[in-house]
Amino acid sequence: MQQEQLSGFFKVIARARIEKQLTKPFLGKPFLRFGQCYFLCTYFFRLGAILGAKHNDRLEAFSHAFLGIHGESSAVDQFYSDANKKIIQKFDLSSIKFHDYVSAVLKKRVGFSGDDYQFSAKYFMTKTPPDTSIELMWQFAVDGASIGVKNPELIPIWYNRTNIQTPQAEWDLARSMGPDIPHLANSIGIDIPPEEDVMSYEEVEEAENGLFMAYCQECCPDLHFIINS
Repeated sequence: MQQEQLSGFFKVIARARIEKQLTKPFLGKPFLRFGQCYFLCTYFFRLGAILGAKHNDRLEAFSHAFLGIHGESSAVDQFYSDANKKIIQKFDLSSIKFHDYVSAVLKKRVGFSGDDYQFSAKYFMTKTPPDTSIELMWQFAVDGASIGVKNPELIPIWYNRTNIQTPQAEWDLARSMGPDIPHLANSIGIDIPPEEDVMSYEEVEEAENGLFMAYCQECCPDLHFIINS
């Protein structure tokens, strides 16, 4: 099996997302805030899970188009099986949320044992090189795809558990706090609208898969034919 890191649909979306949020100082190297990296990792973990669950019956073509992973069917399947096994040995997949997994992995990476609030307060404003950010995002995309491929029935449950409608009073309170933390809001991309817009799993799946299939049709039509058949 061959693995072309930073390839496929992931590469296109990841670079576009990083470029949009990258801070480019007059002096010094470009960087992301760690908080931005965290949210991007969560997004790609969810994206991998949704697309993996959607296309687990076309594993070779999906893996090649999405992550640049390709090889014999048995080798690709084993790759996901091994990754999924490592994850389920450490996490209870029946009760997790997308951001719970990302938080736990990143905390372990930096050796932090506090809660999520303490973690964000300590690390979210720190500078993270783009190369480090995209490597983390790729790994979370792989982890998400592995869980989606091997446990497709869990992904809608995770999504619905994560995306619970916030009571309006709590939403209004969060918005009212915005002016008090403008430096933080601006640095990690916080922009809280007047009302929460929670999309259904089916709507999100359709939107994300639509972009993925459009990429396949344009950039790898042979894989698009297999995935879409």
